Amino acid sequence: MIDFKECRHASINERFFDSWNEESAYVLGYIYADGCIIVTRSINDYVKYFVLDIYSKDYDLINSVCSSMKCTYKLRNRQFNRCGKTYVGFSVSISNLYLCKRLISLGVVERKSLIVEFPTFIPDEFMPDFIRGYFDGDGSVSVYPLKYAIESSFTTGSRKFADGLLKFLCCIVGVKPRFRDFGDNKFELVYSNTGSRALFGYMYKCSGDILFLKRKYARFVEGLHVEWKDYCIR
Repeated sequence: MIDFKECRHASINERFFDSWNEESAYVLGYIYADGCIIVTRSINDYVKYFVLDIYSKDYDLINSVCSSMKCTYKLRNRQFNRCGKTYVGFSVSISNLYLCKRLISLGVVERKSLIVEFPTFIPDEFMPDFIRGYFDGDGSVSVYPLKYAIESSFTTGSRKFADGLLKFLCCIVGVKPRFRDFGDNKFELVYSNTGSRALFGYMYKCSGDILFLKRKYARFVEGLHVEWKDYCIR
């Protein structure tokens, strides 16, 4: 949990999400996947603190996210559970009332995992960044060399988000993913070869200096046999 004494010496661009650009859309997508708003209350239910918590297995990625937000809050080592497995990663906890309330207005509600909805308010030109950010958090890509096959997927615990993402991908990417309901609030949208290639083209068609997780990009490159584009992560 956050050290509030430390907050006095930390800073962040609290208006980072007040305007849309490639970075704000990407980071919002990543927070939809691997971030949460924590509200601390007193005994009489009086709200005391709002905290944004962001976590990642990849130090370079979370460091890049923090740099984009001009965040000087301390990165910490952290263990977290996902799908029954324990991972060692990194997290940053940010206490800023304006930023947290802005994120809540953008759909990052408290205890969002099972109720978050797919956003429809992000400008079309920045949706590839949002989708890439979400994919870098709750997406995966697997390569099967012997079968000359690749599979990419999104996971979520919210049926509303899954339905919205499915509709969006069908319309924008042009290929319908397979929908899997594993029960216990776990949903997955899966693309095989053709869909993965279309998804790759959509998420990484941006030019210039963009945020992305190199590990997942490299797996796409391996599976699709496409040329590596040497983007730089800030």
